[in-house]
Amino acid sequence: MTWLLWGLLGAFSVALVNSFWRLNPWGLSFWWLLFAVAIPTMFGTQLGFLNFYQKAPSFLSAWFLGSAMTSSAGFLASVFVFHEQPNFMNGLGIGLILFGGFLLTR
Repeated sequence: MTWLLWGLLGAFSVALVNSFWRLNPWGLSFWWLLFAVAIPTMFGTQLGFLNFYQKAPSFLSAWFLGSAMTSSAGFLASVFVFHEQPNFMNGLGIGLILFGGFLLTR
């Protein structure tokens, strides 16, 4: 079960890095921004997904659950960071992705 936590770390690190890249709250230049996101990318995303794929019961379940987790983290970032309004189709899509991931792990 700890392999799911590694997947969540990787997924939320991707959402964090991409949100920071889009917002650029301090107005950093391209190279400073690239340097600022290098550490979270290396340790959060790469280490998280490396352990996620290594400890998962199968590649297929890790691939689809990783995709579902990353999509859900991106959706949460769009709602809470960028204040975009969710609608019914967003919720339905996320529900179907999570249900499909659940079916893959059974």
